[in-house]
Formats: sequence, C-alpha cells, structure tokens
Amino acid sequence: NVFYIHALGKFCQLKKMFNKVKQWYKYFLRLRKPHLSWQIASVSGGILCGAVLAHFVDIYFFDGYIWLVVGVLLIILSFVIRHYLAVLICVLAGSVIGVFVGANALISQKTYDIYYEKNISFVGKVLEDTSLAQSGELQLKLSNIVVANNKMPGTVWVTTPSKLPIKRGDIVTIEGKIDKGFGNINASVFNANVIRAERPVPGDFALKIRDSFTEHVYRVIPAKEASLGVSYITGQKQLLSDEFENDLRNLGLIHLAVASGFHLTIVVGFCRRFFANTSRYYAVVMSLLLIWGFLLITGFTTSMMRAALVTIISLIAWYYGRVVHPVILLLFVAAITVLINPFVIWGDIGWYLSFASFAGVIIIAPLIEQYFWGDAKKVPALRRIVVATVSAQIATFPIIAFTFAQYSPLALMSNLLILPFVSIAMVLTLFAGLAAFIVPFAANILAYPAYISLRYMTIISDYLVATPWAYKDISVSFFGVLMSYALIVGVTFYLWKRTGYNFNKLDALS
Repeated sequence: NVFYIHALGKFCQLKKMFNKVKQWYKYFLRLRKPHLSWQIASVSGGILCGAVLAHFVDIYFFDGYIWLVVGVLLIILSFVIRHYLAVLICVLAGSVIGVFVGANALISQKTYDIYYEKNISFVGKVLEDTSLAQSGELQLKLSNIVVANNKMPGTVWVTTPSKLPIKRGDIVTIEGKIDKGFGNINASVFNANVIRAERPVPGDFALKIRDSFTEHVYRVIPAKEASLGVSYITGQKQLLSDEFENDLRNLGLIHLAVASGFHLTIVVGFCRRFFANTSRYYAVVMSLLLIWGFLLITGFTTSMMRAALVTIISLIAWYYGRVVHPVILLLFVAAITVLINPFVIWGDIGWYLSFASFAGVIIIAPLIEQYFWGDAKKVPALRRIVVATVSAQIATFPIIAFTFAQYSPLALMSNLLILPFVSIAMVLTLFAGLAAFIVPFAANILAYPAYISLRYMTIISDYLVATPWAYKDISVSFFGVLMSYALIVGVTFYLWKRTGYNFNKLDALS
C-alpha cells in the first residue's frame, strides 16, 4: 500500500508538471507571430554572432555546405512557426550561417600559409586608390590574387618603393616576401618589387572622369583647398598633404575627407527632394543612378558599400511609404557586409567606426532630442547638427580612444564650425570643376565662391590645430571599451523607455 501511495503521489506530480508544460505551450501558441522585419533582424544578429564564434570553433567541422542548408531550413521553419519561438530559431539559423561563412573564410586564408616567409611573384588587381606612406612608399590593396596559376582568396596589402603611375583597376605583378595579414587583409608584402603594371583597355571609365575632373579643379583652386573640395566629392583622401591630413585627424574631421554615408546622403537627399514633387518613382530611379555613379567614382570600399546599402533600403522604404527601424537596418546591413567579407568583423576598425557613427546619428540623436525638447514638427538645423555630431562622437569615442590612444577636445567645435558648410562646399566645388570644363576662360572667377568656402574651412582647421588643447593622449583598455558601450547602451535604453520614442517614424535619409 505504501508503494502504491508513493507511486500515485509521483504520478500526480508528473501530471501537474505535464499540465504546466501544456499551459505554457498553449500560451506560446496564443502569442502573435513576430513581424517579418524582426525575424530578419534576428537572423542578421545571429550571423554576426556566428561570424565571431567562427574564431573559437573547429573551422573544419563547419566546412561542409550542409551547415548552410541547415541554416536555410531553420529560416524556413521560423516562417512556419506562428509564435515568438520563431525569433530564437532565426537567431540559431543566423548563427549557423555565420559560423559556416566565417569558418570557410578562415580556411581560405590558410591557403596563404604555404607561402609565408617565402619570396614569390604573384598577380593582383589594384582594388582601391593608391596612397603614399610617411616613408614615401606606395601602398596598394590588391584583389583577384593569382599565384602560380592558382587563384587565391581575399586581399593582399603591398608597399613598394616603385614610382610607377599605378592606379585603381591596374593589373600588377608583384615580387616579394609574403607575411601574415592584419585586420581584413589576408596577407601582406612589404618593400615589394613591382615587375609589371598593366592598365586594362578601355579601363575604368569612371576613374578617367574623376581624374579629369580633379585636374580641372586644381587648375582653378589652390592645391590645399582643391584637395579638400575634391575629397568631399570623390573621397580621394590621398590628395591631402600628410600635414593637412594629420591636422584633420587630430581635430576629428578626417571622416569628412573620406567617401562615406555622410557625403552619399547629401547627394541622394538633394536628388530625392528635387524629384519628390514630380514623381517618387523618378526620385528613386535617379537616386539609385546617383548611388551607382558615386560608387564607380569613389570605389567599392567597405564604408561606401555599407552607406549604399543603407541608402538603398531607406529609399525603397520611403517609396512604399514605410520606415525601417534603425536597429533592424543596422543589423541587416552589418550582416550583409559580413557575409560578403567576414574579415571586417574580426579587425576592420573602419567598419566598426562606420556603424558606431551611424548608430549614434539614427538611434542616440533622436532620443536626446526627444528627451530634452520633446516632439517638434520643425527642428532647427543647427540644433540637429549639434545633437547628431555629439551622438556620433559618443558612439565612436571608445573605439577611437582604444585604437588611436588620443581624442580631440575640440572635435565638437571643429565639426560644428565646418560640418554645416560641407554640402555648400561640395556643390560649389562641383560647379567650379564643371566651369573649368565648359568655360575655362571664366573658370577662375566662377570658382571663387568654392575657394572662399574651402578657404574658410582650412583657416578654421589651421587655427584650431595650433591650439595647445587640440588633441590629448588617452589610454583605454579593451575592458574599458566594453564597459563604455555597456554604459552607452544602458543610457540609450533608459532614454528610450523614458521618452517612449517611436523609431518607426524616423527616415534615415533625413
């Protein structure tokens, strides 16, 4: 009897547990299905996590395409399930895909192992504009690498004393000792010998237009101001003198001289406003053409690809009268760039700075405005610039302090004095360059407004950088970076909960 009573008690406990599980299951079934956009965000976040985890797992275990199939099947399953468990499945699916992509990228990188510390010759295509190191050596970033008729993955960094006029898109034959890469670079060759440099025919047509435009701007505007104006439009940071580039970097202004989302937003925003009253369709089509042209001129760099993706998604959402949540937008674009090149998440500081700055502008800035000023139908332009600049600097400060071990106390002031006039300088510089093409006899007069706007910026930068507090040294550990971002995320979450701000009304292109 005692045995039966004990068994009956256990049975009742199991029945209660079963009923509780059943209740929880029914509760999950009653939950509404998450919105598609959040499922996309969950997959994107999983991809980012998986790519990071690829460094800590057995990469050869995740080599097979079966993992990609598993990830896709899990995504399909998430669309079948009708409750919020789909979000967890999406995260798992993205993580599987991220680990697969990251593992295959790491395996492909190991193909360079047999060449390390050996003198070899190989062929590659110049991926981006060349630049000069402080030592005077030419710096090249090569893709489409071929070693002994074997195609190699990724990119190779090359420095060479060669004086050949090498440009983006040229096919070069390099001889030198292969070393390990860094950041998102698979391998590197220092003090290399350029055996041959060939320019494809007909070559990069957009590059020829850009170089011709640059040459005409230099004819009508002094070199220092011309280099700044051209860098605004084409992103040719290498045209800046070493001293001027260091001044801009010390003042936190170097982001203005690099092709980025800021410049692309100015161009696309102007085009959208110009055509919006005529037709949304024409506005989108012309904006997409401008984006493509901007990419051809500046090059398909990581920052420009990120900016182009964000702008295209925002344009499509605007065309259909919708707004993409900034968190979803950031996660999706970050995941796409990682799928294209997983190495960016493992050491590309520019990639991190780009996304941190953008997050500051479209997430932190609206919350600060809402917290201090509430809803306002018309926001003063100066206040918007101040808040956006402060927000971007808050979001990027930990990375800058950790990487460069310095910060500029005058960064806010320098940005406020120069940033509002960048769009004007871009338009005037473009007008000056076109005037030098069309009416060369009057180009010097027509280019004078561009010179005045650019001269104002160079005077401001020269004055500020000469002050003793232009920049200060600082030391921040990696743990300090993590704690800083934990604090930033915590304060951002507090502002969001306190203000109840609706991000779905924010247009990323505005």
